[in-house]
Amino acid sequence: MKNFSELQNQVTIIQAVAGSGKTYRLKKLVKKARSNWEITQEQILVATFSRALAKELNIELQEDGHASTLHAFGRQIIGRNTSFLGYSQIPQVEKNPAILKECFEQSVENKLAKTKANKFFTLFEEKGSLVKSVCRALNVDNQTAKTILESYAKEKQRRNIITFGDMFRLSIKVVRAFMSVITIIAGPISKPFEGHGMRVGSRGPLLADSGKPES
Repeated sequence: MKNFSELQNQVTIIQAVAGSGKTYRLKKLVKKARSNWEITQEQILVATFSRALAKELNIELQEDGHASTLHAFGRQIIGRNTSFLGYSQIPQVEKNPAILKECFEQSVENKLAKTKANKFFTLFEEKGSLVKSVCRALNVDNQTAKTILESYAKEKQRRNIITFGDMFRLSIKVVRAFMSVITIIAGPISKPFEGHGMRVGSRGPLLADSGKPES
């Protein structure tokens, strides 16, 4: 039997058609982690795209673990690290695209042509794409994108708002940290958090179930 220290560097992908038992397998893995390796509920991250599936998993897992959507997980991180992320209080989720586009346009200034800026906003904010993917798709250099997004983040901080994209991207960074066995509590997650100790939770095995991303 593998002990937990051996399992930390292992990523298991369960890929199968609907109804084939992925959720049942996931439930067994959680129970095994709790019983064989003395892992607490707080050390297990169960993430999914779907609210319906997160609800189903919480019923199945009961007290062995807690499932949430990636968006909800990201919001939880923001709530626990409000001042670190530059907010004076827990920010509100802004759903109005007109307000977000106004913030973004103020940040772009003359750094991108209007057509490219609109496409950048659509991919990054409305589609939830990661920065590198947007830069590749639109042929935007990384430094320009970084400057724009830093200004955009400051404007959202000033207005005390976040987006679903912010929550999703932050949760993905943390999930990648789990998968790379990067220390969460005392060490870096990824830029722009390098060198800081964001309060996320104890390092533990990552268990994820897929589902269709929600709009």
